[in-house]
Amino acid sequence: KPFLLVVAVLVFVSACSSRVNLSPSAVAAAKAQVERDLPELAIEITQRRPNRVEIESMLRAYLAARPAIYAAAFAPGPPAARQTPPPALYVHRHGGELVATELALPNYNYPRMEWYWGAVDRRQARWTAPYFDVAGGHVWMTTYSIPLIAGDGSIFGVVTNDVRTPKPSYD
Repeated sequence: KPFLLVVAVLVFVSACSSRVNLSPSAVAAAKAQVERDLPELAIEITQRRPNRVEIESMLRAYLAARPAIYAAAFAPGPPAARQTPPPALYVHRHGGELVATELALPNYNYPRMEWYWGAVDRRQARWTAPYFDVAGGHVWMTTYSIPLIAGDGSIFGVVTNDVRTPKPSYD
């Protein structure tokens, strides 16, 4: 019986720790961390030009060190007109694990999403308005996107962080 009690306590603690604090102060703190830390990752990706395996490793390590950030992504530079978007990597939290998924899906044209085109079009970092993510995270979130600008001025890609938010109320 003591063993069952220990197991029950561990399950309870695990369940409590997986809950996300979506208070305004917690969301603001997570957003501040993103604005402080994501530019460093953007510079590293732009300078190193890592392959997909290396990018996934970088995104996983980045998120593992920052539990308040829900997800991170790397999407390559804009595809040529009428071209299929190249593979884009999304790493997010799910059930206490970091899960990698592909964003270049037939039903999700990521270059047309606000988090992507907004950063590419403005050529600067920006936050999206809160939205429900149907492609990767399946939660309410806001995304901070940074366009990765190569030395020749071309867009090498976009790197993002997602912060979970409460569902907006439209009173």
